[in-house]
Amino acid sequence: MKILPFVAIDDFAFRKGSYYGTLFCDLKTGQPIDLLETRKQEEVTQWIKNHSTIMFMTRDGSTIYRKAIDSVERPIVQVMDRFHLLQNLHRYMVNALQRMLPQRWEKIEQKNEEAATERDNKQEFPQLNPKQERKWQLIQNIQLDHQAGMSFRGLSKKYKIDRRTISKYIKMESFPIQKRRPHPSMLNPYLETIYQMVRNHSTSRQIYEYIKKQGFKGGFDSVRRRVTSIRKEMLKTDQVPPIVKSCHRKAIMHLYWKLHQQLSDEERQNLNYALTAFPNTKELYGFVQYFRENINQNDSQCIKKLISSINNHITPEIKSFINYLYKELDSIVLSIHYTYSNGAIEGQINRLKTIKRLLYGRAGFRLLRKRVLYRW
Repeated sequence: MKILPFVAIDDFAFRKGSYYGTLFCDLKTGQPIDLLETRKQEEVTQWIKNHSTIMFMTRDGSTIYRKAIDSVERPIVQVMDRFHLLQNLHRYMVNALQRMLPQRWEKIEQKNEEAATERDNKQEFPQLNPKQERKWQLIQNIQLDHQAGMSFRGLSKKYKIDRRTISKYIKMESFPIQKRRPHPSMLNPYLETIYQMVRNHSTSRQIYEYIKKQGFKGGFDSVRRRVTSIRKEMLKTDQVPPIVKSCHRKAIMHLYWKLHQQLSDEERQNLNYALTAFPNTKELYGFVQYFRENINQNDSQCIKKLISSINNHITPEIKSFINYLYKELDSIVLSIHYTYSNGAIEGQINRLKTIKRLLYGRAGFRLLRKRVLYRW
């Protein structure tokens, strides 16, 4: 088979988490060229050496493939796939926000902002049960051993915990409390109406009849109990109780990623609230926005500026991402200047997965290779 100078490379899983193979595609036609039964650096390097016409390759952020291409004795232009570059940034951002933001907190939309802050502070330091105390003690012991110089591998062996979990524990600043979701109520869609009618001194029966016409399917007793509860709150605070909304970390994280000009007014309000409530996330938000905007504008100079500014950042995930940019500097700069990507080979990977399913795991590599390379 004639190999053209423009080739894309990516890996695929024979068994996810266990062992992987390598797929090569022609960048011009998008068609698969060859499959390897491994993604080991030496064998990938040998395959590239055997095809001397290859001058230009696109790849994801894999260190193995970068080293494999670098090991070839002739110059080959490497281009990092832009999608994987942004995907790596998104992963670093998610890791940072999972560390910085609680899983759930309450947002006060009207008065009593001081009370809301007090509640948030209580949520940051909740009472732990004995089992949670033991786990938090374990996390603190791991952090102490790490500070004393013990490696991730050593910690993993000592505590018999996966290295990824060890890494997560080391970054923790407080115990990760998983809070139960609030029990959904049929009255929730009508709370604003109920509050307004209570302000106007309507009776429980009047409120029930009104919201029933609006589509409420529940009984009178549930309305009466809620109205009684609201009135008691009013008597205690001598004011109309504020509307409290539950904010979930998962729902807020995508606002940090979304470009500012694409946010709706409500999303801007939610984002501003999160940035105010958790000021340690402001640096991360500014970094993500700056990087994405410059990538969209094809400005490669921003990469070099970020590398030179690494000491100005305090967020560990930002520093890790900048170190990643430094290692992949040439391929990332080229990804900004060239329009080539790994899009075609990602499609072929999906096709390969479909073929694997059709084979029901009963065929070996030779048959899989023939099926993937087959042309109608």
